[in-house]
Amino acid sequence: MGMTQCAETYVDVEKLIYRICHNFQDRFGGDFEEHVSTANEAYMDAYATFDPAKGKFTTLLWTCVWRRLMDVSMTEARRQKTLTYNSELVESADRPGFDLGTFTRELSDDAKTVVNLLMDMPGELAEMVGCSRGVKIRKMLRKFLDDNWWTAKRISGSFKEIREALI
Repeated sequence: MGMTQCAETYVDVEKLIYRICHNFQDRFGGDFEEHVSTANEAYMDAYATFDPAKGKFTTLLWTCVWRRLMDVSMTEARRQKTLTYNSELVESADRPGFDLGTFTRELSDDAKTVVNLLMDMPGELAEMVGCSRGVKIRKMLRKFLDDNWWTAKRISGSFKEIREALI
């Protein structure tokens, strides 16, 4: 039984796929076999969408594989950052004797304002959060503060101060 056109094409570009994965691993780290698995999925997408009138298959393949590896890598990095951040917050909140009043006394006025907004949401913010359909409260709070003339630097600084105080 002969190979299909897709399998024949794969044999032709297999070394390119491995080279892309090695380059990615050298630059960003990670598990080489996971990269190859991701690259093989990207190969199937590239094969399915290839139009010879638009360029060479290897150009499309390189772009699809590299972008897919970047997407997977960035998604994993975001997930790890979120897990670390959430576990730090849980550890902070579980400290014996955590007192919100003492905690807020040590914060700047801007950070106190953010904590107070979270603890006693004004109607407009509560409405924004209630209508957000799963959007993080932090994002809605950023939007609320931005709508109330806070600069991005001021918002980020307040969030960072609160995060560091909790840790």
